[in-house]
Amino acid sequence: MNRRKFGRVIAGYFVLSIVPIQAQSIYPGQHAGKTEKDIVVPLRAKSFDLQDVELLPGRFRENVVRDSAWMVSLDIRSLLHSFRTNAGVSAGLEGGYSSVEKLGGWELLDYELRGHSIGHLLSALSLMYATTGNEGFKAKSDTLVSGLAQVQLALGNGYLSAYPEELINRNIRGERVWASWYTLHKLYARLMDQYLYYRNEQALVIVKGMADWAYNKLSPLDEATRLRMIRNEFGGVNEAFYNLYAITGEERYQWLARFFYHDEMMDPLLDNRDELDKKHANTFIPKVIAEARNYELSGEMGSKEKALNFWRNVTGNHSFVTGSNSDKEKFFDPDHLSEHLSGYTGETCNTYNMLKLTRHLFCWEADPELAEYYEQALYNHILGQQDPVTEMVAYFLPMLSGAHKVYSTPVDSFWCCVGTGFENHAKYGEAIYYHTDNGIYVNLFIPSQVEWKEKGILLR
Repeated sequence: MNRRKFGRVIAGYFVLSIVPIQAQSIYPGQHAGKTEKDIVVPLRAKSFDLQDVELLPGRFRENVVRDSAWMVSLDIRSLLHSFRTNAGVSAGLEGGYSSVEKLGGWELLDYELRGHSIGHLLSALSLMYATTGNEGFKAKSDTLVSGLAQVQLALGNGYLSAYPEELINRNIRGERVWASWYTLHKLYARLMDQYLYYRNEQALVIVKGMADWAYNKLSPLDEATRLRMIRNEFGGVNEAFYNLYAITGEERYQWLARFFYHDEMMDPLLDNRDELDKKHANTFIPKVIAEARNYELSGEMGSKEKALNFWRNVTGNHSFVTGSNSDKEKFFDPDHLSEHLSGYTGETCNTYNMLKLTRHLFCWEADPELAEYYEQALYNHILGQQDPVTEMVAYFLPMLSGAHKVYSTPVDSFWCCVGTGFENHAKYGEAIYYHTDNGIYVNLFIPSQVEWKEKGILLR
């Protein structure tokens, strides 16, 4: 290995020359899976692959070890149980399902959000495999994907979920239902991670079948029905469809992504209007990430402006000093911040998604302000989300003096922030280093090293 010291410091960031990069296969970096659509806009920075970054001893690596132990401890039969119950699949893995331990919390069989956790876990296992190279994470992922393929085959029409398709029908009819497309998003996005991080072709077949089912179901709907159904929280399902469009090049998936464009919430961002007061934050942020992805794949400047305007407004006006945001899951009037220092501030999913959005924007702009926000929220919120004693994670980061964090349990919580929590502590290496064609940014001072194979450089 040819190791060299070089470069200069600009605003605290170690860089060489800043040269725009013209294309990137799929956010956040290159992957094992093939893609048909490249990013069409200039980028000023690009991520390294997770497998090129090694965490060295320190708190971040300790969090990874604790997170991995929790993921490994979860029984595959328990994770698949609700899916198999929904499909009426009785035969299964070695050991059977008659005595399987049922998951609790939001994964209970009478919860309409059941199935979301296995999606997050699929991503976390992919990220952990890329971070550590441990084949055990890949083996567990492959088993979960094979189990989901059995369920999809039993359901027979491409649909895949832990709950009946009738919940989607209720959403289309405008009836009350708890975030059915939000839950499906976790499967769409995380099955694609299985393909992108280590090219699990079966995972791509599953997600294409799910997307074709969605296209057949949604394409006949009129505009009034579309506007009614997207009032219900749908997470980042449109971002997932943009990513599937990038992987396959098939335009019906781009159509699906645009079907979920939420006019009422997104249009004001183009005029930089602050209409966030009382809006559910984690409903809002993923929709902006989808706009960022649309800009990268289409070059539509309106989508770029919406993403940048939203980020500046949230970080400048709607965030606490920790980098987190929201009280009781909602944005509020920033002129009344002192009235919202409660035990329910700082939903972790919001910070997870704000960091995800920030990574897109940093690749476009390479602006130190973006990197500084990432550092602020990562150190003050994400790093402290995990309890170092129990491995468990917190839903909220309380700003109220004297308040305390409430941590999850191993198998009886499975809140949304448990799902993103699996991922948070598996991907610390994603934003420490970026590069141009000719230089490296060091954005986070986390004990680590990066191997830049193309340049023959190891930077510690």
